[in-house]
Amino acid sequence: MPEIHHLITGFHVNTDQGNLGFSTVALIRGQNNILVDVGHKGRANHLRDALAQAQIREEDINMIILTHSHWDHCQNTDMFPNAKILMHPRELEYATSPKKGDLATARYFVGALEGGDVEEVAEDAEIEPGIQILETPGHTRGHISVLVETRQGLVAVSGDALPWANSVITGMPSVIFWDEVEAGESIKKLLNTSRSFYPGHDRPFNLGERNAVRYIGGADSLRMLLSHDGVGDITIKVAPDAPTMPRIIE
Repeated sequence: MPEIHHLITGFHVNTDQGNLGFSTVALIRGQNNILVDVGHKGRANHLRDALAQAQIREEDINMIILTHSHWDHCQNTDMFPNAKILMHPRELEYATSPKKGDLATARYFVGALEGGDVEEVAEDAEIEPGIQILETPGHTRGHISVLVETRQGLVAVSGDALPWANSVITGMPSVIFWDEVEAGESIKKLLNTSRSFYPGHDRPFNLGERNAVRYIGGADSLRMLLSHDGVGDITIKVAPDAPTMPRIIE
């Protein structure tokens, strides 16, 4: 029976100078060593350290499942020379010509995969016993999630279809690049399938009665260093989180 390990926690940080996106990276150990998403280049060393702690070498990863083609989830594929890359065919097609407002999908992405071992996967595809693909479009056209049957029960690695626990309340991801109706249906589908989630930009959590969120493990910290500042006159203010309403990208 496969095991799932939380390698890197996803965050999303809003600032008045721009937004920072850090995606979750999950390791599934079964017949294969599988990563679900790989993060962006700024987290490459963090990912290496997490793999070393799990006693996994980069060359030991033989499969990568990309939930979607946004830069914060997919930039480190070249770290893993022996890995087959699995994506939904509609996401591969979408990545060649994303919507005008979707600046998170780099138009060079599909070209960067050329020459690699890329396999298309769709609904109900069994990657190996206990690991299955679930189509969860809406955030992007061909977004997928991964279902893992563990000893503790069925876990959904949901990417940005269900990016954080707040989406259980709102019924929507925070940002929708493709289709609002599909995005809402995908969250319903996930909630009807599993009660344990590894979301794209939050800590893993379980759902209890009345969808009460119970995080798995302690809270992570985020340390910010302004390395360019030579004077020390920059103030960082931490504000309470504002209610997050879904945003539709045209």
